[in-house]
Amino acid sequence: VRQFDPGVVISTSLGAYDLAYGQGPWIDLARRADVVWTHAEVNRPMLEALGVPSGLIHVRRRGIDLSRVPAKVPFVPGKLLCVARLVPEKGVELVLRAFRQIHDRYPATHLTVIGEGPERHRFEILAASLGIEAAVRFMGAVPHRSVMAELAVTDVFLLLSHSPGERLPNVVKEAMACGCICVLTTSPGIDELIGPLAHRLVVERGDWQNAAALVEAVLKNPESFQSDRDTGRSFILREFDADSVAAARMSLWRSLIERRSHSGKVNLEVER
Repeated sequence: VRQFDPGVVISTSLGAYDLAYGQGPWIDLARRADVVWTHAEVNRPMLEALGVPSGLIHVRRRGIDLSRVPAKVPFVPGKLLCVARLVPEKGVELVLRAFRQIHDRYPATHLTVIGEGPERHRFEILAASLGIEAAVRFMGAVPHRSVMAELAVTDVFLLLSHSPGERLPNVVKEAMACGCICVLTTSPGIDELIGPLAHRLVVERGDWQNAAALVEAVLKNPESFQSDRDTGRSFILREFDADSVAAARMSLWRSLIERRSHSGKVNLEVER
């Protein structure tokens, strides 16, 4: 692009999968860009280690569409939910094993799994072998509005993913915005998402037993976690508004374009 117009303003976005898999071409582009967006502070030192100048890096957390967040409604006690693609690295098997332990001790609980993928049949067989098939509902792939409707009445949301690309998952933001208590596996930057909460319910990857114990703690003393429902919802609505994120990006682009304009160069925005 710069061969045709050296005055062009170039930006690029580098997120979880870029950093996890380290593909080559984007590294060179990032080093030459005017702006490098990333969506978590934890990514900054990784980018700097790859030779991206610190001054080019701008952290803009990826927001969610707040217009789709349902009004606050009472949750259904004992309703557990997992939203994930049905592939091994998303940890749905771990959720099922954790739920077996939970359901044994709290028989009124039930689990909904939203998502589709090649492992669905195996997970359904696993649920049957664990003796929990009557308490587990596999919804498959559903419209986003249906996901939000389920989240709105969920007591505890579980995501036990061990995918190397997890960074501040959007579905966790949506769950928090709906007032869910979230039980999660550790991943880079997760504290940036759950930092304001009094109870940070995070387990090491693969530790479904401890995940089950954390869910049971919520079920045993629901009143102890009410403040986290309110705090989490408020934090997401305040800090992860997609419109605000877009406005911040546009503001920086305009500033760079104006600066180029004052230097007498032709301006053009390019974003991958």
